[in-house]
Amino acid sequence: MSSAPFTYEPVGATRDDPSFCPPGFRPLLVRTRLGEGHAVFRRAAEA
Repeated sequence: MSSAPFTYEPVGATRDDPSFCPPGFRPLLVRTRLGEGHAVFRRAAEA
């Protein structure tokens, strides 16, 4: 994990409010289907 300082305030805003985006940035949401079943879920959870 990087120890570089954050470049926007408030720190954690994107974690607490997923719709928040710092000035100059655009939100990006990507989804992909992994499959189904317990084995797929277990592998995804471990990753």
